[in-house]
Amino acid sequence: MDTRYMEFALANRDFYEPPTMATSSGKRFNVDRSSKWDNWSSSESNGWVHWHPNGLRLPEQGWKIHISATISNADGILEEVSQYCNANELSFKYIPSDTGLFQRNMKYVDRGSSGKFVTIYPTDESQLIATLEELERRIGGREGPYILSDLRWNRGPLYIRYGGFRLKYTRDEHDTLIPAIIDPNGQLIPDERTPYFNPPAWLQLPDAIKRQMDTLGTNEPPDGFDYDILDALHFSNGGGVYRATQISTGRKVVLKEGRPYAGLTPDGKDAVSRIKSEAAILEELATEQNIVNILDEFSLFGHHFLSCEFVEGETLNKEIVLKNPNIRANCTTDDKAVYKNWAISVCEQIEEQLERIHKKGIVFGDLHPNNVMIGGDGNVKFIDLEMATHASDNTRVLSGAPGFVAPDHRRGFEADRYALGCIKLTMFVPLTMLLNLDPVKLETYLESAQETYDLPAVFIDSIRRDMNLSPSRGVSNSKLTLAATNAIRTWDTESAEAIRDIQNLIVRSIESSADLSRTDRLYPGDIRLFSENGFGLAHGAAGVIHALNYAGYKPDPLAIQWVEDAVADYQGSHLGLYDGIAGVGWLWRSMGRNQLADGITKRIIASDLASRTSDLYGGLAGVGLYLLSERRYYSDSSSVDEKLNDIFTILQERVRTQAEIDHDGHADTVATGKGGLFWGWSGVSVFASRLHSLSNRPEIFELAKMSLDFDLSRCVESEDGTLQVNEGWRVIPYLASGSVGCGFAIMELIEAGGSEHYLNQLSQIELIADSDFVIQPNLGNGRAGLAAFLHELERRRFATSQNDSRFNFHVQELSIHALRHGVGIGFPGEQLLRMSSDLMTGSAGVLTALEVARRRRDGYASAKANWLPLIACNEPLEDLDRAPDFHDS
Repeated sequence: MDTRYMEFALANRDFYEPPTMATSSGKRFNVDRSSKWDNWSSSESNGWVHWHPNGLRLPEQGWKIHISATISNADGILEEVSQYCNANELSFKYIPSDTGLFQRNMKYVDRGSSGKFVTIYPTDESQLIATLEELERRIGGREGPYILSDLRWNRGPLYIRYGGFRLKYTRDEHDTLIPAIIDPNGQLIPDERTPYFNPPAWLQLPDAIKRQMDTLGTNEPPDGFDYDILDALHFSNGGGVYRATQISTGRKVVLKEGRPYAGLTPDGKDAVSRIKSEAAILEELATEQNIVNILDEFSLFGHHFLSCEFVEGETLNKEIVLKNPNIRANCTTDDKAVYKNWAISVCEQIEEQLERIHKKGIVFGDLHPNNVMIGGDGNVKFIDLEMATHASDNTRVLSGAPGFVAPDHRRGFEADRYALGCIKLTMFVPLTMLLNLDPVKLETYLESAQETYDLPAVFIDSIRRDMNLSPSRGVSNSKLTLAATNAIRTWDTESAEAIRDIQNLIVRSIESSADLSRTDRLYPGDIRLFSENGFGLAHGAAGVIHALNYAGYKPDPLAIQWVEDAVADYQGSHLGLYDGIAGVGWLWRSMGRNQLADGITKRIIASDLASRTSDLYGGLAGVGLYLLSERRYYSDSSSVDEKLNDIFTILQERVRTQAEIDHDGHADTVATGKGGLFWGWSGVSVFASRLHSLSNRPEIFELAKMSLDFDLSRCVESEDGTLQVNEGWRVIPYLASGSVGCGFAIMELIEAGGSEHYLNQLSQIELIADSDFVIQPNLGNGRAGLAAFLHELERRRFATSQNDSRFNFHVQELSIHALRHGVGIGFPGEQLLRMSSDLMTGSAGVLTALEVARRRRDGYASAKANWLPLIACNEPLEDLDRAPDFHDS
């Protein structure tokens, strides 16, 4: 689970929204009312209120003062700090509400920003020290979370860090744009935001800061500390979980850390409170063999620690992934029978142990597959009881692992029984998080589990009884709603007409989700749109409009105008094909809005591309594809060719550099999310293959081949024979960031004249579509993308004989994720916590895949394909009468 999505699920029960939208109802904090603010400017953005003295010019970078606070003392701290800043003309910002401050310190939020309530921007070192000394006198020693990235000033809550005042970016080693500062040589270098104080090596520290570092000393454990820390198993904002050796006994242990005032849960408890509570509960359950044993409890450096036995084995979640045959190719009936027997046996053990702790009056409170260990002997053991309570407390379970907390937030044993039922269902259909969006899906999943695994009726009934879920929560019984319910249940995709009926309902959902009054986004989509823009192809309005156009629907003219206005006003840095204005330029050109497209092309040609990432999603490869398509239309074609040459030269040099890195380091994995078509080297290969088709220059072909080989060298053959991108801790098969995306690059390279020795790898990628279960429905990283890939294989004549049946299977199985939304049908977005309407993670992408299916039913699979803009297309490049003149760098 990407925990960022949990933050964006706080504000709205249906769609991802910025966490700041959930804070508007909280108590507001205010600056000192006795101070005069006439000559100050104030604004609110991105969850902060900014105050700046008129006429003050801040440096580009420097020392920042961060101040932490708790809900109870934030008012007083802000009054003192704002009064001092006002009197001394110091620019500052602060979190404006108690709910915003609470969210900053919740358990699963970014540790790098945790604890920060106020930020002050001194203009020089003398002002820094003077401010620290005076604020130490005023608020020194007040309570607040430790800010991990900073150096604490004396007793806190004052902290300092050196960093950028104005956002600049540079590329890191994974080709990701990250915040930057300028070194003494004028070069952009990473503004490193580590969970420890880490000033730049070249920075001359003020004497007062050196003395502070000496006073605080190191964080090394004191003499006599009985544990040797081996590695970190997990981090959250509440602290770390570490694997260690107890020195006095030599036994392996787990150390759980609790940070004071941090890692808050909805009940207001911090990590220290939960650690102490867990220790007390474990003492009560010490005689239970299937509960992790407590060994010690102690405090160090103000943090609280719990030492428990180290349980050999794997979490149930990992065991499910390792053993479930339905997520692998070529799964047999025997495979399913073996898995079924194992899964039911494990569920029986979990239920028996849960009933034993219930008899002792204990509520687990957070039962899910990552809190259940499976030992080498096959026995289960419960771990992580920090949310456990006494049944007599009658505590309502407000938070926990997504998919294992009842939508109605039950109390006590009933909450545990719901979680147990979810575990039973997850063993066979791991989609319980969707029940929060549409409870009626429970019966669908029970039917699917029973049919797929031939489960006994008594087991299915036990799930239904444990979960006790009402399917009618929040849904009307109107004829239109019933039409959506019936369409999901029957999901008829046998004819073009039947598919059109489903599409009509999806379009209803998409159109009803639009909000023309907002400027940040029009259609709800992935969380990326809030850091990019609301108009992009991947997650913004342009992608939805494209999907509607492709499927034969007329977009709302007001939506088209919204995109036009948003792009005209846009001052941001996203120029890319899928994250920025290049994608809108392609949309305008495809719609015949040529003057607007010309304007965007002119903006891109005038832009400095040297600092851009290499990828297809938002980087040079995607911009290059756009400019290739523009050569046919843009009047100043020589300037297009010049920009294309710049892109080729930059990418060529980066590929050579990457080759040297690979040679020295023997790279065989990618960073998380950095492989495949959108963010890996495959996107560069697609661009270079298209370029080579025009110019037929050997150096361009070499760029296409080397780029593809980079990605393929980072793929691994799984046990089922499929080829998947290897991220080190998981393998990824999908279109956007997995090996299916590499498959697109293979087809492009072969079509550009490449060797057919890649066909074996392409067949291993095609085999991915033989898996029956896919965790997400979307185009980028889900089932819709697999179906569309199978279509591309057929359209480009690379398909095997099984292609058509597997394509039809995946189109039919899209129903398992289909959700009732108003009077239409919606689909969950990335991570499945909320719905999305966008192209790459939501309903627009599913609509597109269904349109591919509808056209196949109508018998014109070879018609012009532009379902994935400038990737899945047959633009007639060969018809151009002029090839660009590219030269080797």
